[in-house]
Amino acid sequence: MFVGLAWLIFKNPYFKDFFPKSWMAKFQAGLFKSAIKIGFPSGFQGLFEVGTFAMAAVMMGWIGVNELAAHQIALSMAATTFMFALGISFAATILVGMAFGRKQIREARREGLSALLLGILSMGLFGIIFAFGHRSLPAIYTNDSAILNIAGDFMIVAAIFQIFDGVQVISLGCLRGISDIRMPTLISLFNYSFWALPLCYYLGFHTSLGAIGIWVGLAIGLLTASAALSFRFLQLTKRHY
Repeated sequence: MFVGLAWLIFKNPYFKDFFPKSWMAKFQAGLFKSAIKIGFPSGFQGLFEVGTFAMAAVMMGWIGVNELAAHQIALSMAATTFMFALGISFAATILVGMAFGRKQIREARREGLSALLLGILSMGLFGIIFAFGHRSLPAIYTNDSAILNIAGDFMIVAAIFQIFDGVQVISLGCLRGISDIRMPTLISLFNYSFWALPLCYYLGFHTSLGAIGIWVGLAIGLLTASAALSFRFLQLTKRHY
């Protein structure tokens, strides 16, 4: 991947304008600090979400082997469709950031809203596919009826949280575009580590929901995260609208 991307960058004339005049330059502490200030919190945003999903898999293993297998099947499908929302998020960061850099806040807001709408529509479409194919899609992985029944139930929940997952990751991309990093990191920390994870444990082990309760907990965490992050983007851009 590295070789392929490097070849593409050095071969394409478009990128030549971005090359430094000299590859050897004096260390600039200000630029380094700026990159750390943006990069580290952004990394933690992903860590909190991915860590919550990883712990959900551990909890599922405590319940049973079939539940864990079904969890991996449903999650792999949800992760595949999530890539579309992630791609939109990357695009939103670039487009919102370019408009924000030109101090065109109205344009930045419009770019962000367009990305959110596109994410809702695309993830909603995948949700419909998951809902109607909740029994047939898991059969791609296995013919074990016990696992298929559980995975089918998970797919129904995945059909719902597809939209929330898309909105939260696109909102994060929009917020990065306007250089808002610290508060979204705290929002991610709270909604995933302090809210969704304990909720998954409670619903999974202290209610009659069992394994499906863990997925309900994940869905609720994504719902609150998407609401908080999208609201923050709208509020920050509204001030200058």
